[in-house]
Amino acid sequence: MKTSKLVINFAIIFSSSISYASTDTHLDSVTLPVEQVLKSRHDDSELGYVQTGPLLSDQGNIATDNQDVTITLPTDAAFSVQIEGKVVSPGSSQTFTIPADESGNVKFGVLPKHILRDGKVKFGIAVDVKSNLDRFWETADPVVGDWVDTGEDKNYSDWSPVAGNQMANFTQTRTHYDLMTRSIQNREYEPNLDEYWDVGEHVNETQLEEATDSRYVIAASSEWTPSGDITDCSDWSPDPSSIQSGTAFEQTQTCSQDKSRTWTYTTGGDVIHEHDQLIAGEVINKRQATGSKVSAVWVRSSTLYPFDCGTLSNSSTTIKVKSLSSMPANGSSCDPSVNAKKYVHGEDAMGGNSYCTVTQAICTSQ
Repeated sequence: MKTSKLVINFAIIFSSSISYASTDTHLDSVTLPVEQVLKSRHDDSELGYVQTGPLLSDQGNIATDNQDVTITLPTDAAFSVQIEGKVVSPGSSQTFTIPADESGNVKFGVLPKHILRDGKVKFGIAVDVKSNLDRFWETADPVVGDWVDTGEDKNYSDWSPVAGNQMANFTQTRTHYDLMTRSIQNREYEPNLDEYWDVGEHVNETQLEEATDSRYVIAASSEWTPSGDITDCSDWSPDPSSIQSGTAFEQTQTCSQDKSRTWTYTTGGDVIHEHDQLIAGEVINKRQATGSKVSAVWVRSSTLYPFDCGTLSNSSTTIKVKSLSSMPANGSSCDPSVNAKKYVHGEDAMGGNSYCTVTQAICTSQ
């Protein structure tokens, strides 16, 4: 409890020729008169008293309850005094706890200690004036509410990973900041009343708290479909000339053509992204064809006509045959580009003329 200090200087006169001494009080330095006489109820001893009059605190309230009263005697005091059962000697001080009456007065008796002569004693009184009517509000801890999300979110990041790069179901995350608020009520505390008092209106404090969102994304793609023109086609294969004439067969042809499909990304039933995927593709064409290949075989033909048989020997009685080469069998395969003709020569004597019987084999397509 805060106090107001009141300092009063008093003087008291004791006389051996007067049976009683008394005091009156003022709020400044006074010499106590002896016109009023107080007598001790116990032993008729000389008695003086001090009554301060209503004491007021700094806030203008009258003193209440016990007051701390300090009595100080100077070193040159003529004698000691006794107050509230305690002796205050010259050059010393004593503090007493004295209750204030209902009017705020502090009153106490003063006795000379072993006085043998007339004398005058000056002493000082200091009172720490206390009043339970005073209010001493002290700054107290404020009442701080809990943080509450205002629902206002700020500074969203992009969803990651990027949907367009995914080819299977995945989870996306992003960060943002929640705008949080709380109330603060400043207060003061009064210890005499043990009460708190709100100071002004409450204020709101805000801050941003980082938060993370996540969502599950379903990735789905359509079927591949041709996209763009057909280009860079190969020749039809195999070539009909490589297939036996009259034989039916299937030819194929390879071409270039891009193909595309559409990716769709959904979360919670909502489409969040779509994009087309394009890659190089191949087209294979097919058709039916008939072979045109002609086989090359040896064909035998024999002709008898005059021919210079060169070194063939003649005999009128005996036919001598000299085989120059083997005769291929009819229908055996051959290569016209290599083997144009093959011969078998024989010799004979007919009518005295020399003839060669020539058998000719020709490689020809059939």
